[in-house]
Amino acid sequence: SEVARDILRGVGQRMARLSSERVGTGPMAERFRNLASVMEQRGMLVEAAQTESGMTLTVFTCPYPELAGDHREICDMEREAVSELIGTPVVLQQCMQDGDHCCEFSLTSTEASGG
Repeated sequence: SEVARDILRGVGQRMARLSSERVGTGPMAERFRNLASVMEQRGMLVEAAQTESGMTLTVFTCPYPELAGDHREICDMEREAVSELIGTPVVLQQCMQDGDHCCEFSLTSTEASGG
C-alpha cells in the first residue's frame, strides 16, 4: 500500500542518516566502499566494484529475508537508503525477490563522474 511505502521510505531515510557519517562525502568509489563496509558490519555479504559502466554494490545476503518475500516495498526502502547514503539515485538492477542470486544496486558512469 502507499502508506506502507511512505513509512518504509521514512525508515530508509532514517537508516541512511544514521550511517551517513561513516559513508562520507568523498569520491563516489570511496562512498561505495564505505557503504559496503557499513553493510558488512550489519552482517551482510556485500561487494562494491567499479565496472566499465559505473559502480555497483552487490548484496549477496538479504537483510530482511522474512519480510522482503511478502513486501517488495522493503527492496524499495533499501534502494532509497543506498541512494541517500551515496548522494545520488541508484537503480536496483538485480533482486533476489525476482529470483536473482543477489541484489545489485548500480550507478552509471555518467552519474558516477559527478563525484
